[in-house]
Amino acid sequence: MLPPELVDILCEHLDIGSLVALSQTSTSWRGAINDTVFKTRLTRICPWFEPHLSRRFSWKECAAVYETRLNGGRIASALELTSCNKFSEPLKIRSGAEQLDNRKLLENPVYTSEHGIQVDLADYVKHLRKRPDYERDDNFTRIISLPDMLIVVWLSSTMCSWVNLCDIRVKMRGDGDGDGDKNVSLKADCSQQLEVHTMPWFQVLGTHVFLVTIEYWNSDRDPRWTLWYVDGGIRKLFQCPGERPQSVVCYDGLFRYFEDNTYHVFQVGLDGTEVRDSTDFFLTALHFWNEQDEVYPRNNYSVIIDENDRPYIVDYDGGTVHSARKDGDVYSSHV
Repeated sequence: MLPPELVDILCEHLDIGSLVALSQTSTSWRGAINDTVFKTRLTRICPWFEPHLSRRFSWKECAAVYETRLNGGRIASALELTSCNKFSEPLKIRSGAEQLDNRKLLENPVYTSEHGIQVDLADYVKHLRKRPDYERDDNFTRIISLPDMLIVVWLSSTMCSWVNLCDIRVKMRGDGDGDGDKNVSLKADCSQQLEVHTMPWFQVLGTHVFLVTIEYWNSDRDPRWTLWYVDGGIRKLFQCPGERPQSVVCYDGLFRYFEDNTYHVFQVGLDGTEVRDSTDFFLTALHFWNEQDEVYPRNNYSVIIDENDRPYIVDYDGGTVHSARKDGDVYSSHV
């Protein structure tokens, strides 16, 4: 067996597939390759596939599953409608999004998040002063506040009825954020403007943030939607045809959504690798259930609504769908 320092050098030159294969050749190699090696490799291409954000127990298992999916096989299992008495307690799913207070920003353009991250939104305030009708309407904004990252989004109209401009500001935590350090830069770390049809929405998975945008380019081209990954920058993961997906959720390294009577599942990496699968779904004519961001207690659940406005909770771990009820902004399974 090679000494540990040579094992590390060897592993540095192997891709995920080769690492997984090497670790399975013998008991010695299985113990020689540390779990942190698999973590390093997987976070480069699929950082959201973490053990605590999936049904896996280690980074090695996550890496092995990721590689297995690339080599074929079904990844979209049929979902089963079942009674909700299998749950020991009601599942509560909250919808809603934090928004900017326009009146406060007109007085002071520096926004401070609940975690103490500050960003200068003078360009947004300039936009507000040009559009006084926006001053009392905060619905054109979205805020995602995490301990180490702040994301601010605002929408502005154009001359085209099907196109709006979406400005996105991403600010990462600086060394002096929250300490009153005047030397900390208040400038956003990433600024980007996208052409969209309607306000984007977010899906948060642990420390990972995904942005979904809808584009209607013109009457001669079909609509499409795009999934972005926000991590200090804004990276496009993939595009799909269609007006809007229903309940996009990321769990166990997979993205899932519903479209008409089809359940779609896919795995995508930052290196462009992609695997897609789909299966028929027993509910038809589903519509998008809420234009607010989805905030789930755990990401192995989502909410869908059928053509008769009946809500359902989807349990991706169990592969089951449960009838639910809505109380304000909270969805609970029937018990």
